[in-house]
Amino acid sequence: MKLEQDRISTAQMMLLGLFSLIGEMALVYPAAMASGAHEDAWIAALISIPLGLACVKLMISTSNIDPTKTIIELSSQVLGKWVGGAVALSYLFFFLIAASTYIREIEDFMCTQIYEGTPGGVIRFMAIFLLVYGLRLGLETLGRAAQIFFSFLCVFSGLPNRSPVPRCSDRAYLSYFEYTVS
Repeated sequence: MKLEQDRISTAQMMLLGLFSLIGEMALVYPAAMASGAHEDAWIAALISIPLGLACVKLMISTSNIDPTKTIIELSSQVLGKWVGGAVALSYLFFFLIAASTYIREIEDFMCTQIYEGTPGGVIRFMAIFLLVYGLRLGLETLGRAAQIFFSFLCVFSGLPNRSPVPRCSDRAYLSYFEYTVS
């Protein structure tokens, strides 16, 4: 079975990466960093930035070898049949573990913050259903949806900072301009 080759623009890829980064920063990273490093979580975050950039550099360098091939095809070409196959399997296993972790984090967040009385299985089922539905629609559809939802992200992330709050005075906004950059 041959999969169709979906094409997305660079802007769509950047938006998908941005949404992924925002979701991981809100749901996954705080719990993972605080559970292992406790008060020193900021040091772990500083160490993870160059490691993440090194991974991005590795992925870009790998894709420059042959842009027409996938990472799994390239691993078999560069590393050989057995080692490349092991790398490809570990790559796919990473995405399986990451997807299950994200679904669990979504379930925990939704059950504790938004839908407090809803059983976790219902939230988990809805998250898995949406994941499978998005995979069936394809990458191009996800890229177009990211472009549409980016405007909502801009509006709704800026709205709380600009909307009038009943018990808030205008003096609270003055703290933004209290210090100048010199």
